[in-house]
Amino acid sequence: MSGARVVRMWITNKNDKEITAGMIESMEDFLSVAIQNGCIGTTFAQDEERIIVYTSWVDELTLEQFRSSEDYKTKEGRIIQS
Repeated sequence: MSGARVVRMWITNKNDKEITAGMIESMEDFLSVAIQNGCIGTTFAQDEERIIVYTSWVDELTLEQFRSSEDYKTKEGRIIQS
């Protein structure tokens, strides 16, 4: 549906690992760059078992342009490393 808002969620198990300051910083940096690339809302949360990241986009094209960008690849790599 053209023009419809798009929500993207990423949920992963923590596997009994603590979230470090570096991990949080990497995620916040990623979300800041997402906003610079058209993301209109973000949420980053955790509970005892999971990390949950939610992003909202004006449309699918904007999301896909970000996902294929060098910014995305660089920031995603930093998240994975942390």
